[in-house]
Amino acid sequence: MTLQEKLSMDYVKCDLACGLNMHGGKNSEWIHIDHDPADGMDIVCDWNKIPLENECVDELHFSDAIEHIRTWEADITMGEINRIVKVGGKFWGTTPHRDYILKVAYEGKFDEEWLHRNLYGDGAGYGHTHYQTFTKEKLKTFLEKYGFGEVVFAPIEEWIHFTCTKINSFLKIKLEIE
Repeated sequence: MTLQEKLSMDYVKCDLACGLNMHGGKNSEWIHIDHDPADGMDIVCDWNKIPLENECVDELHFSDAIEHIRTWEADITMGEINRIVKVGGKFWGTTPHRDYILKVAYEGKFDEEWLHRNLYGDGAGYGHTHYQTFTKEKLKTFLEKYGFGEVVFAPIEEWIHFTCTKINSFLKIKLEIE
């Protein structure tokens, strides 16, 4: 399917920051976006400048990526995510669970590589550094700040699996505050 065919579907699905693990596979109806080119990638771009129309995505998958948002660019990146997801649209993904990582570290049940990879990223270069870590409470507050609500977490200890709904426009919220 072409990008235009995917965008013209009744229900538009986007896999942002997919890397080589493209949700649905590289030939699926999912729009695959990452900053690195790969076979099957629909859009190669910076997360801060996603070349899609406003509110064109019904469902956005963002797995193992929210921790890679640079803290000083969170307003821009999350503003872009909010911009492309329709009001009522689904936003979901995963992130390492800081409470679990620290519990395992405290109990001494880890190897050094696992600890560093989960706290700081794998060090493979641009886009692989963890700029923030999340507990469920911190992630819920973070998502709500950017216009996402109805946050639900799966009952999994090691990773935070989240699903939420876009409830309002972040740009509108930001303009009202200023």
